[in-house]
Amino acid sequence: MKHLTRKTLLLAVMAIFCLQVSAQTEFLSKYAKNDKVNIITIGKEMLALLGGDLPSVGDMDIDDMGELVKKVDNITLASVTDQKTIAKVMKDVGKTVKKNKFSTVLTGKDDDIDVGIYFLQRDGKSYLLITGNEGKELNLIILNGTFTMADLRNLTETASGDSE
Repeated sequence: MKHLTRKTLLLAVMAIFCLQVSAQTEFLSKYAKNDKVNIITIGKEMLALLGGDLPSVGDMDIDDMGELVKKVDNITLASVTDQKTIAKVMKDVGKTVKKNKFSTVLTGKDDDIDVGIYFLQRDGKSYLLITGNEGKELNLIILNGTFTMADLRNLTETASGDSE
C-alpha cells in the first residue's frame, strides 16, 4: 500500500505536467477482489475535504492545481506487483485504449519506467489514464471528471511559470 502513496502521486503530477473512470475504464473493476492488485478510489468529496491540506510535490503545491482539482470527479490508483497480473492488466489497458479510442498523449521510457498517458473526452466527461510500468511494479492512475485538454495545458503553463 505504501507504494501507492508518494510515488504514485508524483507520477500523476508529472503526467499532468507533461500535457478521466466509468465505462471507458471499468476493466479495472474485475481486479477489485484480486489480492495481487491494490486499488484505491478517491472521490470528489474526499478531494474537497482535503481542501487546503493538499500536499506538495517537488516545487509545486497541489493547491496550484485548484481549478483542475475542482473538475475531477474521482481518482483511482492501482498498484500491481505480480508479473502475470501486470501482463494481464497491461493487456486490458491496451484493449481499453483501442476500443474507446483514447488519444495517446505520451508514451515512452523515463529511466526504468515505461510511461503511458492517454486521454479521452466523450459525452461531457474526460478520462486521463496514466500507466507507469517499472517491470516489477505497475502503477495506474485514472482521473475522470469534466476537465479538458485546455485545463491540462493551463496547469502545465502554471507549472512552467513556477519553475522559472
